[in-house]
Amino acid sequence: MELKHARYGVIAMVLSFLLLFFQNMTTANLGKKNLEGELEIIHVDNRDSSSKYLYYLKGNNKERTLLKFNNKAPTTLRTGAQIKVQGELSGNVLALDSSSGSVQVLASPAPNTFGVQKTAVFLVNFQDNVVQPYTVSQLNSVVFGEANNFIKENSFQQTSMSGNVFGWYTLPMAQTCDFILIRDQVLQTVAAMGVDVNAYQRHIIVFPKNSTCTWAGLGTVGGSPSTAWLNGLI
Repeated sequence: MELKHARYGVIAMVLSFLLLFFQNMTTANLGKKNLEGELEIIHVDNRDSSSKYLYYLKGNNKERTLLKFNNKAPTTLRTGAQIKVQGELSGNVLALDSSSGSVQVLASPAPNTFGVQKTAVFLVNFQDNVVQPYTVSQLNSVVFGEANNFIKENSFQQTSMSGNVFGWYTLPMAQTCDFILIRDQVLQTVAAMGVDVNAYQRHIIVFPKNSTCTWAGLGTVGGSPSTAWLNGLI
């Protein structure tokens, strides 16, 4: 009799465990979210000499989701890739594991780093910080002189930059550390002034130093057009 009761107890315990297991599995699956869109990778250089990468998914409705990997992101990812991701969504952040199954590349971007890179440099400031610390001549010298020579030498003459410096423009906004907002506003402002932004493969945005931002500079890793942000530094 005691053995029979013991068996019933074991069976009940196993059934209870299985029920809990399937409940947790169902809950986990319900929390999973599949998203598709275009990947944008941004390298961040901080003022304390540290650096990091940010991964964003741009959806069809221009919404942006920050992708957070629990370990390291796959090294094969490139800006401009069309991807499908699965993870836990909270607000505009999607938490992913670092396994290959969490990210699926649907289409890879074409290589675009060789040859002459048409580059536009935009000098901008803000309504609450209208200083102009650099001249157009200085930026021409730095970007299309020093930086261009460095790129040509290190690419064995396979890559170079040519283009124009535009500005200064005062953006219709207060200064901010929101670099996506800055880029959007810059492109709207210069387009309204007659600049054909689509004629340039590379965009460089230069603005007066904002000491409230932890980063000194940022840049997309690939992409066409690519973007670099310089926070008071050239």
